[in-house]
Amino acid sequence: MYIIVRKNNGVTETLKKSNSRVKKTFYDFYTAHMLAQRLNSNTHSRMQWDVKQK
Repeated sequence: MYIIVRKNNGVTETLKKSNSRVKKTFYDFYTAHMLAQRLNSNTHSRMQWDVKQK
């Protein structure tokens, strides 16, 4: 299982489900990676999302 994370001012931030505090979890790397790429295309370069194995 995989999660999407990023560093924000030295603090690790985990992508959450919409309107929830639950971490968004993916069963395969490819799906998580594709979403991370889509998120990164809309964010500042210093705060990139990355896939991490849970």
